[in-house]
Amino acid sequence: MFPPFDPRAELLPRRIYVLVKCGRNFSAPYLPEAWDALEASGEYGRDFFPFLGRFLCALRGAEWPAGTYFPGAWYRVLGTRGQDPAQVAITPQALGPFYGDEVRVDGNGVWSVGRKIITGAVPQFFLRNLHFDPELQRYVIRYDLESYVETRYIHHESLPFRVLALEDAPGGPWIHVNDGTREPLRWETLRMDAGERVYCAIRPERLPAQFADGPRFRLLDRVTERGGARSGEWSVRWGEREFTLNLLAPWPGAASLVALPAAEPIDDRQPADERGGT
Repeated sequence: MFPPFDPRAELLPRRIYVLVKCGRNFSAPYLPEAWDALEASGEYGRDFFPFLGRFLCALRGAEWPAGTYFPGAWYRVLGTRGQDPAQVAITPQALGPFYGDEVRVDGNGVWSVGRKIITGAVPQFFLRNLHFDPELQRYVIRYDLESYVETRYIHHESLPFRVLALEDAPGGPWIHVNDGTREPLRWETLRMDAGERVYCAIRPERLPAQFADGPRFRLLDRVTERGGARSGEWSVRWGEREFTLNLLAPWPGAASLVALPAAEPIDDRQPADERGGT
């Protein structure tokens, strides 16, 4: 039976993610539809679902840190040990082996897992496998491993995708994105906030990407107001062409430009090598 509260409303703002493996994929049982799909799969015994409901209710307590929890794995371990899932105490200590540290992108675009800063090729690998979950309204990393699809939702204090460079081309500029890809700049998706930070949409999902300072300055040098700042009417000349912009229009893509709330300060964070960070 689905729990008597809204897990999406209560747990997601605290950046608590519960993932249950079904087949090769993980799902978050925060909506009745996901819960029904887990029941219909037949992968778990009937006693799992009262246990899962009790598990979600326990996570409402203030003692649970942000991150990812795996009740299905714990349930299976309890079964091999002959323990009744209805009787076990659900505590952060008991869930230690079935907990994953929070994946975070800070205000400067620096990636970390828990207290470890991630450098080298790993952030780009994460970005290449980063998607937007429209049901939970969160960014999620998904990539294939041998026996399952690794799934981790992220906490972003700034947008994870960044435009690193503008490349001149006959039909208009191309953008170089921090996931290692390049694509034509879509003029109709350009937006600018009150701090003059500039954004455009990337990928078929039209996800927002923030311009780094270099390409931002290069673009803004060519932008002129047409009807005054309040009108949102602007134009930009690029080569022989002139484009009309509406930088103040609502965002046209799948994900909002609004970042999630900032995480608590973390001290003594240590860089991780590429293997230890994953």
